[in-house]
Amino acid sequence: MILIDEDTKTSYNLQSNHRLEFATQRLTEKHFKLVAGAQSFVESESPQVELQPKDYVLMQNFPNPFNPATQIIYALPQPARVALQVFNVEGKLVATLVNERQEKGSHTVVWSAAGVGSGVYFIRLEAGKFSSVRKCVLAK
Repeated sequence: MILIDEDTKTSYNLQSNHRLEFATQRLTEKHFKLVAGAQSFVESESPQVELQPKDYVLMQNFPNPFNPATQIIYALPQPARVALQVFNVEGKLVATLVNERQEKGSHTVVWSAAGVGSGVYFIRLEAGKFSSVRKCVLAK
C-alpha cells in the first residue's frame, strides 16, 4: 500500500512508514493518491514516481519561508539510524525532530516552530554516512 503525494512526486510505503505529517497551513489543497495491490499494479499506477529511493535525499522544506510550521521530506535507500536536527545561525541545536532507526523509503516530518524566534535555521539530516543540510527561514 503506497501513498503518493502528487505535488512533490513522493511515495510513502504505508506498511513500513507508520507516521506521516504534512504542513498544510496556507495551502488550499493537497493532492494524494492511495495505491494498493501487487507490486506490478502499484508500479503501473504511478509511473512517474520513484517508489523506492535509490539515493539519500533531503529535500528543501516546504513552505519556505514558513510560519509556524514547515514540512521536511527525506529519502533513505536502505534502513538507517536517522538524526534530523535544526540549528540556528550560531550553530546551537534548536530541535531534534528524529533520532531513531528508520526503514528505507520516503519520510516526512513537520517542524512546528511556534516557540522559536524569526530567523534563518539549518536543517541537518544524518543517516548512516550520509549528511545533508538545508537552509530555511522562519518569518513571524
